[in-house]
Amino acid sequence: MENIDKFLQPEAIKCLEKAIKLDSNFAEAYLRMAMVKNDVGDYKGFAAALEGAKNAAGKLSKIGQIQLKRLSGESDKDSEEFIAVLEELLHYSPYDIEIRYQLANLLLGLKRYDRSLEEYEHILDIDPGKKLAYNQIGYLYAYRGDFTNALKYLQEYHRLVPDEPNPYDSMGEILLMAGRFTEAEEQLKIALEKQPDFYLSAMRLVAVYSELGDINKALEYSDYWIKKAPTPAIKNSAYLDRAILLWRYDRIAEAKKTLELAEELQPNSVRLTRILGEIYNSVGDEESANNVHLAYFEKNKKHLIKKENKTNKTRNYIFNFLEMNIPPEKLIPVVESLYEKEKDNFFKSDYRHLIGLLHLRQKEYKKAQTYFDLMDDRFVDLIMEIPRIGWKGWKYVFEIIKLNPEIQLTNNDYLDDIIKKAKKVNRQDIEILSRFSKALAQEKNGSGDGLLAEYKNLGSSLEDNWRVVGPFKNHNGFVKSFVREESVDLSSPDVHGNALNWRSAADGVHDGYVNLRSIFDRSSWVVGYGLVYVKSPEKRVVQIRLSTDESCKLWFNDDLVWQSYHNKGESPLDNDIVSVVLHPGFNKLLLKVTNSFGDWGYNLRITDEKGNGFSDLEFVPPENVTATISMPE
Repeated sequence: MENIDKFLQPEAIKCLEKAIKLDSNFAEAYLRMAMVKNDVGDYKGFAAALEGAKNAAGKLSKIGQIQLKRLSGESDKDSEEFIAVLEELLHYSPYDIEIRYQLANLLLGLKRYDRSLEEYEHILDIDPGKKLAYNQIGYLYAYRGDFTNALKYLQEYHRLVPDEPNPYDSMGEILLMAGRFTEAEEQLKIALEKQPDFYLSAMRLVAVYSELGDINKALEYSDYWIKKAPTPAIKNSAYLDRAILLWRYDRIAEAKKTLELAEELQPNSVRLTRILGEIYNSVGDEESANNVHLAYFEKNKKHLIKKENKTNKTRNYIFNFLEMNIPPEKLIPVVESLYEKEKDNFFKSDYRHLIGLLHLRQKEYKKAQTYFDLMDDRFVDLIMEIPRIGWKGWKYVFEIIKLNPEIQLTNNDYLDDIIKKAKKVNRQDIEILSRFSKALAQEKNGSGDGLLAEYKNLGSSLEDNWRVVGPFKNHNGFVKSFVREESVDLSSPDVHGNALNWRSAADGVHDGYVNLRSIFDRSSWVVGYGLVYVKSPEKRVVQIRLSTDESCKLWFNDDLVWQSYHNKGESPLDNDIVSVVLHPGFNKLLLKVTNSFGDWGYNLRITDEKGNGFSDLEFVPPENVTATISMPE
């Protein structure tokens, strides 16, 4: 357990092996072994340890039995049940730190940050020396974009255990998330000095040097990560990240060879398939990309139809097939088969809507509507179980509204039901996305005023008001400037003196999201900028709420007021919140968004502290700014 707390999994495995050798019925040791094996991607070892835990399950505590159930995948949607059981146990044992820590971690994983923070703080009230609570709170604040508090808690973690590698690694990762790459580099190197086998720090140093534009250093630590990888699964991840790095720096042939090494370790990897497809698309070879995706689909569809996987895993396959743009005529029979066999009403509702969407893509509107007509309240409940999401987690809803000519799916009563339920369970993200859906439906029904009113209430600009420029090559695009960021306007040249081609951000659908991937002709390893002005009648403190895919920097009236680095896709809605002072007249907003591959874009809202828009603010395209910008005194 001490080694697990230090994130030294190989050492922990050795200890657990000794414990099991001494007592072949040691249920808790088998359970811990299964958890650690799962963490390091040793799935055969995980299965063996899980079987040992099942055979001795009668010796497990109540929490252990619940953990065993979750690890076994016996229930696909048991998070709420697990939370309820943990809360009941805490009712009788309020000072049991292990139970409370399990609850806090579960809530953190579900992105229920406020509730999770309460539990971690309660743990520290009971035991101020519980070092991992400081680590978890640090990450919690970092996920919310509050890097000041994140680093404060990491410093306390470091003070408690200065000789362990993980405090330095965590500090390095959070500095990386804050875009402070040089400071991150220093902390991660210290972690490796403390524990040379701590491959996590080598992994993060690859990202640091990649962003700093030093590919040779990045490749050096990539080699180190591959060498120190404790399992084939982690080595596979190292090869995949190395291939991505080589692709980023236009070394396509080397990237493909590295993917071959990864494939030897894990032949049926969806991540490898997606990466290879994106590489082909990035060089204009759409036919090869489609062939790679179709081959993967054909290889996996048979055991999906046989229902060999649990529902959550099966759904992940289906959504990956959607991202791969598998033709609807091939995908519909697979999802229909899953729909017919599924017994759980929640997941049955999910499959029903996916089938409806696929029929809409085929322009088979009547067939699609037969699935939407079966919509019920259970699907609303299913939506509420999704952890905090953004546009990416909702984009298929917007697509249904856009493609559905009759808009029967999007009647106001149904959307109002979702909004009402979201308010009841405090899911502002789902409420906002539903209101954007309502705005889009109103526009399709001919109510332009309804669209504008909803956008105003949400504090969002119509996509048409934004002007965007790009794409620029993202070798080290987060650090590098491509426009004159502190003084940009439509007439200013780029940093080399060349004229810029700003264009409207209208992307064909009013969903509150500026979809840079659909606007520009390239979206892999690129950088883009968005520019808009906000006209205010008075001086006012407001919040700028951001969700970006991927990393971003924000300038307000030519001052850099925010930056956040992440290369794992979209952040949840309203994830980054920046307080600024609007001044009377026009206020300039410049947003920079980088991308590796996949979806690329952003949401931006200006609200009060409760997330509500202002009725008297106006978003204005840059060319329509007619008065001098009011600057702070």
